[in-house]
Amino acid sequence: MPSLTLPPLDQILAFAQGHTLLLVAFIVVLLAIIANEAWGRLTGGPRLAITDAVRLINDEHALIVDVRGAAEYKKGHVMGAINLPSLKLKQRKDQIDKDLERPVIVYCNLGGTSLEAAKSLRALGHTHVYALRGGMNGWQNSNLPVTAK
Repeated sequence: MPSLTLPPLDQILAFAQGHTLLLVAFIVVLLAIIANEAWGRLTGGPRLAITDAVRLINDEHALIVDVRGAAEYKKGHVMGAINLPSLKLKQRKDQIDKDLERPVIVYCNLGGTSLEAAKSLRALGHTHVYALRGGMNGWQNSNLPVTAK
């Protein structure tokens, strides 16, 4: 197996000088990704990777909350998920499991709206609330089961 070695520093510097715009674009994208992750953690709490979500569902029987609209939910959702649209979350809090210690996984389409919903659930007293990283799109891209029932 060949070993991975970095090119000499002079080659790296020459590349950076010859491709300044590319280097700047890379740094901007990298900083945007880091800022997005930091902002998500500060405002919405932890995001859960798809594999960790599956483990939490299987091992700890996590409650799954779909915060998308009813029409999107009917088209397809994670098996066992309950539909509580984010705009109606506080009014319909009685539909959420009363066990405040039970893990809750919240998801939307891409993962942005679920951060706010997770924050709302924490304010309602739930202690282990996670937004699903990538949302429903990430779930489907991982070829995990979806139901329309």
